[in-house]
Amino acid sequence: MTVAIGPLADSGIAAAEHVCRLAFGTFFGLAEPLSFRGDGALVRPRFLADPSGVLVAESEDRVVGSGLVSNWGSVGLLGPLTVHPDRWSGGIGRLLAAALLELLDARGHDFVGLLTHPHSVRHVRLYESLGFELQRPIAVLRRAVSPAAMPARARLLDDPTGSDACRAVADTVYPGLDHGREIAAVLRHGLGETVVLDRPGGDGLAGYAICHHGAGSEGSSSLLFVKAAAVRPGPDAAADFADLLAACEARAARRGANTIAAGINTGRREAYRALRERGYRSFMNAVAMLRPAGEGYGRAGIHAIDDWR
Repeated sequence: MTVAIGPLADSGIAAAEHVCRLAFGTFFGLAEPLSFRGDGALVRPRFLADPSGVLVAESEDRVVGSGLVSNWGSVGLLGPLTVHPDRWSGGIGRLLAAALLELLDARGHDFVGLLTHPHSVRHVRLYESLGFELQRPIAVLRRAVSPAAMPARARLLDDPTGSDACRAVADTVYPGLDHGREIAAVLRHGLGETVVLDRPGGDGLAGYAICHHGAGSEGSSSLLFVKAAAVRPGPDAAADFADLLAACEARAARRGANTIAAGINTGRREAYRALRERGYRSFMNAVAMLRPAGEGYGRAGIHAIDDWR
């Protein structure tokens, strides 16, 4: 059967979301595959952040797969890439991956990262054949939400121009790293909120966290998902990271979430340890892959959250 790869249109979001949900739910062995992520979503929020970064595979006038990329400035992300279970092992995943890499290569990122599942040899081999190499494990952790106070120097970002200050923080984590598209999408489309942490004396920001919560976000009505967060490296990083996590937990309680989740490259040893010490526990383990090979910013001394899903 002929398969056509092309950009996602607004009218195709629901179909692409259905395939994404069904594919992941089937892969993880859920009794009801379409219950994957509850009332959360993946395709729609990514489309809202970067409409040109979503491709779909169509065959016989229906969506049979989709692939997403994220533009984080000097860093590009590939995925998630999903194919309808009825069409697994038919080569659609490879077609989508090749098209997505063309898009990413045209954007000129320093490196491209992705998350995959190490127990799936098929997935690892696919990405290895496209020039990716295995890096560090990624832990996706969660904990129950309990009442918590917002740190005095934490606040919500309510102006998209504030992303410039976040970009200055991100640049200290990895040169050119930029979550501006994510921050703008959260604010513009009501996907959650961005928490910022002021430096003592008002000299810019110490850190920030992009939080998804609510139906149709990358979290859900019951779960607040810290999609990306970072604090400036240095002697104050551990204390800043603790305050930033406390702020996210306070907002989760304020918004009525039952659970807060965050993913992290375990190469960021201090940050990973800090999450576990606060009671976060892994519910999914995966692995990072990079093209070209390298550590990116998955290393000790970096207090940053993201899991590249």
